[in-house]
Amino acid sequence: LLGSSAVSTWRTAIDSAGRPHLLPAAWWYGAVTLPLLSYYLLRWVWKLIVWSLYLRCIAKADLRLSSAHPDHAGGLGALGEMQTKFGIVIFSVGLMIAATVLHRTVIEAREFETFNTLSLIFGFAAVAPLLFVAPMMSFTRQLRRIRIAGIHKYSEEASRRLWAYEGAFPQSAPCERQSGRGPQDVAAMQDLAICYSNVAGMRIMPLDFRSVMELLGWAIGPMLPLLPKFIPWEAAREVITKMLG
Repeated sequence: LLGSSAVSTWRTAIDSAGRPHLLPAAWWYGAVTLPLLSYYLLRWVWKLIVWSLYLRCIAKADLRLSSAHPDHAGGLGALGEMQTKFGIVIFSVGLMIAATVLHRTVIEAREFETFNTLSLIFGFAAVAPLLFVAPMMSFTRQLRRIRIAGIHKYSEEASRRLWAYEGAFPQSAPCERQSGRGPQDVAAMQDLAICYSNVAGMRIMPLDFRSVMELLGWAIGPMLPLLPKFIPWEAAREVITKMLG
C-alpha cells in the first residue's frame, strides 16, 4: 500500500521527517476495494473455467449439426454470440492495467519503461481474447468433419440433379424441354446452390471473424489512453504540418 515512491499521493502522505503515512483512502482500498475486486475477478475466472468445461462436454456429445445451416457454424453460431459477452471482462481487466501504468507514471512520477510496458500491453491484447476463443476450438474437429461430408454430399447431389436436368432436353433441340420439367427444377437447383454455398462458407469454429475482432477490440480499447506515452505527438504534428504546407 505504501509503494516505493517518496511523494504524496492519494494513498500516502509524507510528513516533515520524510516518512510516508497511509491515508484513509489507502485503508479503504486495502480493506474493502481490493478484497471485493479480487473476489469478483476470481468469480469471473471460475465462471470461465465452468463455461469452458461445459462447452467441452457439449462438443463431446453426439450433436445433430447441419453443414448447410445459414449461420455457417452447423447451428452453433449462437454459442459464438454468447462468447463475445465476456468482452466486458476483458475490458475491465484492461482498464485496471492501463490505470496502473498511468498511475505509476503520472501520479508517482516513475520512469516510463517502454519495453516492459509494451510487452504487457501487447501480451494482454493477444492472450486475453485467446482465453475466450480457445473454448470454441472444442468444436473444431466435429465441424470440420461435417463440413467435408457436406461438401461431398451436396456436390454429388448437385451433379446428379444437373445430369437429370440436362438429360431432360433433346440434344437436337436444347430449347425444348420434356413434360414434367419446368420452373420447379430450376427452383430446386437454386435451393441446392444456396445449401452448397452455406456448406462451402462453413467455419470450423462457432466464432466468426467479427466476434474475434470484437473481443480484440475489448482488449485494445482500454490501452488507447496510453498512446500519448508512445507517440511523439509534437514531432508527428511537425511532420504533418510540413506535408500539408
